[in-house]
Amino acid sequence: HLQYSNMGFVVFYITHPNEEQAQNIASSLIEKRYVACANIYPVGSEYHWNGKVEKDAEWVSLCKTSYDNIERVESLVKSIHVYETPCITHWKAAANVEYEKWILKNVLR
Repeated sequence: HLQYSNMGFVVFYITHPNEEQAQNIASSLIEKRYVACANIYPVGSEYHWNGKVEKDAEWVSLCKTSYDNIERVESLVKSIHVYETPCITHWKAAANVEYEKWILKNVLR
């Protein structure tokens, strides 16, 4: 069975209008070592906007980092995101010890 640590890390969930924007933001975050990795995939979204219900195809990035980098990630994403109100959410996560160590070794500390 897997060994889990009590270190923990953070997963960011960020939506983007297209794959190019998702890749650009993920690359910027990885280049600066604000995140260790990003997974990017297409999703269907339904939401309220300006009094109407909208349905769109979007892209999501899941980015993994340390607690120390939360503000750095939020600040960078806000500064380059094209949405007026970007979805930048994050939550605490846990994983097997080796994976958590890998994340923490590969981000700015």
